[in-house]
Amino acid sequence: MRTTTLTATATTTATPATSRTEVAIPSKAGMPDFPDVDRFTEADVREYRTYSSYATTGLQFVTPGGYRCLMWANRRATYSGVRCWGALPQRGFNSVWAGGGAASFGNADLSRPETTYVYPGGPTGTVSPDAYKPLPSGMKLVEESVFPMQCVVRDQLTACRAKGFGAEPTQTTTHGFVLSPNGSWTF
Repeated sequence: MRTTTLTATATTTATPATSRTEVAIPSKAGMPDFPDVDRFTEADVREYRTYSSYATTGLQFVTPGGYRCLMWANRRATYSGVRCWGALPQRGFNSVWAGGGAASFGNADLSRPETTYVYPGGPTGTVSPDAYKPLPSGMKLVEESVFPMQCVVRDQLTACRAKGFGAEPTQTTTHGFVLSPNGSWTF
């Protein structure tokens, strides 16, 4: 079983619709143990696209493990990311996020992401919990409108990764997470 050591660094962020505390977890070098995405069947992203605004689109789904997940891309800001939340197999955390050059576990107000989404600096909107369509075991979602993002699921596995800008605008990096009863980690 993989164990993860937490650092003492924590940050709290708040917007009108969310409040979360994120704790930095040491990332694993590279992407060892990330599932082979070629072994998963690609789902039609159009079936999971639940909202769109001027520059932002989003895919929403629920995993076989019961997590709710959101993949989003902002074409104007060339930013994308993925977040999953629920009873995660990681002690003390209910949310995980990857994108924009980082990945981390944290705690979120689970009553808010189910029904509300926020565009940074923009309006809020109501999203029905029924909008989270189940992504069956053995399937993957691939979104490439801004930067490549992928999520794959099995009965007790959810793994997602997103490519984005690194520390320098000319760099791109890939960050993601794996959720499994055998160990959950970010990279």
